[in-house]
Amino acid sequence: MAKKKGGKGPGLKGGRFELKVAKYMNEGGIPAEKQGTLQRTSGFNAPDVLIGPMNECPIWAECKHGIRPHIGGAMAQAQEASAQHHKLTGKHLWCVAITKTNNKEALVTMTLEDFRDILFRAGYGQKEKENGSKETYTGKG
Repeated sequence: MAKKKGGKGPGLKGGRFELKVAKYMNEGGIPAEKQGTLQRTSGFNAPDVLIGPMNECPIWAECKHGIRPHIGGAMAQAQEASAQHHKLTGKHLWCVAITKTNNKEALVTMTLEDFRDILFRAGYGQKEKENGSKETYTGKG
């Protein structure tokens, strides 16, 4: 019988990483829930981890862990699935790739536009409204 390569299966390792990400967020008071099981059982696209309250603008997180996690592939997966979700529900979700190379710190990747939007909502900077006027935040609230 041939020996399996690579030790623990990537699905098991990835699932544990998704749980770890959700737990880390929850410990910081940020609602987060592992969703990957829903994806496998229902056939519908679901984020690996959904971060933030659904009644606001939550974050669609695709989590990858391994020797060389593919950041671009994770972002593409999140963006495509989130776009389908937006068509069905009308809700915008920020997309992030949370990747962890073995024995390294986890990293978060997102588009510059989404990053700016999050900073704006946190109370920094200006954003142009549809009518051309500027909306300015000087602080939270």
